[in-house]
Amino acid sequence: MRREWEPEELIAAWTLLDGDRELVGNKTGATRLGFGVLLKFFEQEGRFPRHAGEVPKAADDQVAGCIGRAPGAAAAAHGVLVGICGRYRSWSRRRVR
Repeated sequence: MRREWEPEELIAAWTLLDGDRELVGNKTGATRLGFGVLLKFFEQEGRFPRHAGEVPKAADDQVAGCIGRAPGAAAAAHGVLVGICGRYRSWSRRRVR
């Protein structure tokens, strides 16, 4: 995954579209943000992130803005963003696929 993004590329790749919004719409808080990031990462890479460090901070912030959260909120919930462990990870991956 690229670490540096031009603003136009970031918007094109990491903005949640109408269909994406439907998928994240019934989730709340960090779960909503995490699911949105998983969804967009999967679209870009064709796989899920192996660890939280694979997701660029700018991407976290872009998705956070799309769901109405402050960009800094992404950093506070970064572990949840990629569903690092537990049932949430399996459930989220099934929904994205």
